[in-house]
This record gives sequence, C-alpha cells and structure tokens, in this order.
Amino acid sequence: MSFLTPATQRMAKLTAAGVEPRFLAAIEDAATLGKLQYLIKNCDAAYDFLPSILDDYDFLAGYEVTPVCNGAGDDELYVLLSNAHEHRFVRFELEADEIYHDFGASFQRLLAYILLEYVGFDEQMTIDDHLALAQRFGLPNAQAVYSAYMKLSTYSEVKAWQQHELPQLLEQHHA
Repeated sequence: MSFLTPATQRMAKLTAAGVEPRFLAAIEDAATLGKLQYLIKNCDAAYDFLPSILDDYDFLAGYEVTPVCNGAGDDELYVLLSNAHEHRFVRFELEADEIYHDFGASFQRLLAYILLEYVGFDEQMTIDDHLALAQRFGLPNAQAVYSAYMKLSTYSEVKAWQQHELPQLLEQHHA
C-alpha cells in the first residue's frame, strides 16, 4: 500500500530530503521558470489524479509518494518515494507502469537531469545563461557539470555519463 504526502506537508518533506527551496519556490511561480515551464511545472495536477490511481502502480507499493513537480505534460511526474528504509527521486509517466529514471537519493541528480534536458530545448540560451539558471536553482559544481555534458555527442554517451560520472561531479562539491 502506498500513500500520498498531504499537500500541506509536501515542502517540509521535500526540503528534508534535500530538495533546494529555491527550486521549490520557482516551481510554484511559472513566471520565475520562464521557458523552463514547458519542461516542468508545479504539481497541482498530481494532487488531482494521484489519489485515485496510486495503488495501480506496482513500483509505488510500500512508499509514501511526494510530488516534486510535473513534467512537460500532466502525465509525467517527478516524485520522492520514501519509506522507513530509503528515499529516492524518480521520474515516471502515468501511461506506463515503470520508472523511467531513478535518481537515487540525490535530488541534485534529478535537478541536473532537468536542467540538462533544457539545454537541448532552448537553443537560444547561451551556456552562461544555462549556468546562471543552474546556480540559481542550487546545482552544485554547475560549471564542471555543464562543461562535461557539452563534450558528449551521443545518447549512449549521455546515459553512461549520467549514471557514472555525473554523481561524482555533484559529490565533488560536498567534498
């Protein structure tokens, strides 16, 4: 059985799990997001439909589900899954009974994923614009993250880099 974190407790639950308050504030204000609002938005829709379908997804069983934000469409969700033994951030779509991206316990990996997806979305922004946005949302080691990302040329390189090298770049900030 899974359950949905009450909306009134969402912010506290997410910040306790490491979500940047600056990111949460931006999610709630579409004007702050600018064109990024076409990739992510607040999670109001999640609270509208998740209660009625929560038990339909096997991968949610046994977790408290806390919406972080909606993706490009209301059927794409970024959530925190937590129980007594773990917490992890994931991305899934309501159309499929599977997790598309598992970011582990690191909100920073989820944030990097969203911000790097935005690089391909808004090609009018300079790398300096992207860096400023990343720093505004609290992405650690943003310069090194973007520098490494911009050297990748294939989807398979990006996937391998996200899995193996990105976590190390994000952790270097904390070392």
